[in-house]
Amino acid sequence: MSYPNTQKNGIACLIGFLLFLTSGLMAQAGMIDSTFGTNGVVVADFNSGGSDRIYSVMVQPDNKVVAVGNSKMFPGNSSAVLLRLLEDGSYDPDFGTGGVVLSNYGNVNSEFYAAALDENQRIVATGYGNDGDFLTVRYLPDGSLDSSFGTNGVVFTDFFNDDDLASAIALQTDGKIVAGGGGYKPNDPEAYGFALARFNSDGSLDTTFGNQGKVFTQIEPVDNEITSLAIQADGKLLAGGYSVDGADHKPYLVRYHPDGTLDAGFGSGGIVVDTLSNIPRKIQWTGLQNDGRIVVVFTAQGGDQYFGVARYLSNGTPDSTFHGTGKLILDQAIGCSELKSGLITPDGKIVIGGSTGSPYKFLVGRINPDGSIDTAFGDNGFVKQQVTGTENYITSMATTPDGNLILAGYGRPGGNTLADFVLVKYLNDLQVGTLNFENPAKEVLVYPNPIVNSAVLRYALETEQQITIRLLDLTGKPVNVFVFDQRQTPGSYQQPITLPGTLPSGLYLLQISSSQGQVCIQVVK
Repeated sequence: MSYPNTQKNGIACLIGFLLFLTSGLMAQAGMIDSTFGTNGVVVADFNSGGSDRIYSVMVQPDNKVVAVGNSKMFPGNSSAVLLRLLEDGSYDPDFGTGGVVLSNYGNVNSEFYAAALDENQRIVATGYGNDGDFLTVRYLPDGSLDSSFGTNGVVFTDFFNDDDLASAIALQTDGKIVAGGGGYKPNDPEAYGFALARFNSDGSLDTTFGNQGKVFTQIEPVDNEITSLAIQADGKLLAGGYSVDGADHKPYLVRYHPDGTLDAGFGSGGIVVDTLSNIPRKIQWTGLQNDGRIVVVFTAQGGDQYFGVARYLSNGTPDSTFHGTGKLILDQAIGCSELKSGLITPDGKIVIGGSTGSPYKFLVGRINPDGSIDTAFGDNGFVKQQVTGTENYITSMATTPDGNLILAGYGRPGGNTLADFVLVKYLNDLQVGTLNFENPAKEVLVYPNPIVNSAVLRYALETEQQITIRLLDLTGKPVNVFVFDQRQTPGSYQQPITLPGTLPSGLYLLQISSSQGQVCIQVVK
């Protein structure tokens, strides 16, 4: 078999590739976006002798990134921290002091564990303060305290004159704010219960909710804690969390009416518990699809480490259309240590994040709406990355207006108790346009890249073409042919790419050509 003009076409492909090298053609879902921070990563250290950890991240409509968490000195107290970055990952000089707000409220420690943006781009953060109360603070878009909320922007909420901590927040469409977490139950300071408080827009407790604005649910006579909140379109409130009795964890989903009473039409008396074949586990994140189905991310703890995603119908029963059973269980083969966060993309895919390995690395994965692993993301659906220091943990994630991902958490520079804020931007968009040989940028995708042994090339044709797909070295010389002069009708294509086992490691060009022209993509072996 002969290939006419192969060297000439290869050189032309190389020249064409060099002309649009920066066009984004090599973008792959699950790849770090190097335009953010330093090679896609931002590390922030507020106290050189302390531990700085992100627990919540949000992206504003103008692409600015807001990270919320804590800074703790050793020895010393904790401070609540807000950090805002510009789209490129640099500190926003118009926010706080050089992009940072570092504060203490009350008389001892202040810690933030959850935050949300309201429709006016005000930041509402909640956590722990005043030596044992819910702490809820609202900030104006410039990072200053909002004096129209509570007392100079700050609200403390006590349940039973004991230790309370808020770890989740949700904003209603009417401007009311719900904070959830754990509170010590009456007369038993050894056990937590689900604790919720709802505030009016001015920070006062909403007396139409529960008992004077507060709800306390003791599911079992052990520790119970809310980890996540979601508000349905009908105003009902979902609380995801768990109970813990020694090494035994049970996951709970609880649904409340807008007035704070349990919704008897959900699960059993408003409560869903699923023991997953007696493997202890806990819900770490709860989300709602547009159709009302409920998605949770869980981590299981026992002799073996399991983690995964479950989906429920709106009445609390498992959704059998999701992976056949309503659950996707991912075992140690994936290498996960713990899942901490999730989100649902506009196309219904589920992104999960946590930590993996030893030392710990960032772990992010993507799941299809039917519960299968999305192998178009990263390496067969997952990205495991040591982004800084020796240990890395994802605690929160958010999407940018253009659909990409901001992963946030903390890294330990030396594997000790010290830690720094860490934020990473990943590409998430894997849309493939119709192949245009005159302007091919972003219309061809190959994944994974770098390639170990095999990959998939995705493209689409608007008209019938005679297609040839080849691998070239950087001199333009053909190395391998995958498709030769094949007639392809209009439509989408996924072409398997298997590299020769004897191929040396290095940079290569994957070329798609027809009588109309050619497109080249850099690949790495």
